[in-house]
Amino acid sequence: MKSSNSPVKSKAHAFVDISPFLRRSVVVNEKIKANLSETRRRVVRLRAHLEKFSVRLAELEAEDKLGNFEIQDLMSQFNEAESLASSVLKKRDDTANAVIGKI
Repeated sequence: MKSSNSPVKSKAHAFVDISPFLRRSVVVNEKIKANLSETRRRVVRLRAHLEKFSVRLAELEAEDKLGNFEIQDLMSQFNEAESLASSVLKKRDDTANAVIGKI
């Protein structure tokens, strides 16, 4: 391990050197080492879960955008159908009025 005060990075995760903040009389015993090791493993697992959640969130956002597009498309089709139905009803009424007018 480096003796400088800069953080040391590993492929799996980053380590921060906290030795400048510790009193010089602190002795790191086996129990502390085991706790630090367990904490590092948990941090790695949490980062893996965070990555999975981030990917899933991106997928859900993409699905949501696609859903919004589908809703807009359906609304456009509905409005077009409603306009066409209104036009057909108007033509029918105009034709009926024209027939009645000629009788």
